[in-house]
Amino acid sequence: MHSLDLLQIALETAKRNGFTIRREWLGGVAGGKCRIGSKKILFVDISLSVLEQLQQVTSSLATENDLPIHELDPALARVIRATREAMSDLANTSIAAT
Repeated sequence: MHSLDLLQIALETAKRNGFTIRREWLGGVAGGKCRIGSKKILFVDISLSVLEQLQQVTSSLATENDLPIHELDPALARVIRATREAMSDLANTSIAAT
């Protein structure tokens, strides 16, 4: 599956899971999810490549505990599982270093 196709699936998944998607030119400085009150917003930096945008979206989705991963597109589910594993490995490495 092409990165652009997977990005579209990831954005649709984010919308279905309550995110308002804001595609903004952020100059590579920021992006990701935030919460304002009860509203979930996902900022996607359009100054980034498609692959980097996909990484922003999947990283945000990976931190959603109530994401029904078994209902996702199989390719997206694999990326989110891999992202969660990488985040867990990073956290474990950080804890071990302290």
